[in-house]
Amino acid sequence: MKFATLILAATCLIYSVDAAGKIVDLTNFHDKHYQMPIELEVGDRFEIKIRENPTTGYKWLQLDQELEKHGLQDVIVLSESRYKSDDNPRGASGVGGTRFLEFTALKPGLGDLHLIMARSWELETILDITEELDSYVSKLIPVRVSK
Repeated sequence: MKFATLILAATCLIYSVDAAGKIVDLTNFHDKHYQMPIELEVGDRFEIKIRENPTTGYKWLQLDQELEKHGLQDVIVLSESRYKSDDNPRGASGVGGTRFLEFTALKPGLGDLHLIMARSWELETILDITEELDSYVSKLIPVRVSK
């Protein structure tokens, strides 16, 4: 019973709901594949929180061709991407923070949301070189949208 309670508590920390919609907190999630599907209805929004340090040039990106490849083209759309820097009382350079990616469910469907961490100016080269982006730092998040 204690084990089941621990798993439930851990799940609640990663996937919660607030007034704005569902929040998937990946700030301390280090696995590539997120196992729990994000369950949505058409019109719902969800937000992904994930650690990032854009001063390195790398940032979390969602690519349209990956939505198509993983079955989510026209099912969800990235509606907002914003970044919040960590507190930096000493004013140091290169401090990381959190990327917030907000998606909206447009129509019923099922697939995997694939996020990659890359430098935007290298994307064309990356896509030309490899068919599979799994070799790059990435996250795969299952999404299911119902009516």
